[in-house]
Amino acid sequence: MSASDDTITDRISTVSIATLVLSFFVATASAGLTAAANVLDRRRVYGLLRLSGTPLKVLDRARVRETALPLAALAGGTTAMGVFAPCSSTRRQAPPSTAPAPCNSPSA
Repeated sequence: MSASDDTITDRISTVSIATLVLSFFVATASAGLTAAANVLDRRRVYGLLRLSGTPLKVLDRARVRETALPLAALAGGTTAMGVFAPCSSTRRQAPPSTAPAPCNSPSA
């Protein structure tokens, strides 16, 4: 690969990482807004559950799980994309006459 190919690959990698970071922040904001909307929609249900004797600790745990699980899935998916996408794009760009190098080894 020539120096210009390396420059192009580096720029593509930088733009890809920036896009992944931005998409993670947008997804996080979306998950937060959805969770807040769900809590507001269920305000009456939570009030009735509280009046019927449900401990506040149980209701708080349910709200945290409702918010944290989608956020953890988004964070895990975005992180996996960020880790594995550059490896797969590097392997695809190798010339057909050479075997692709492992992702963690320096290219010659």
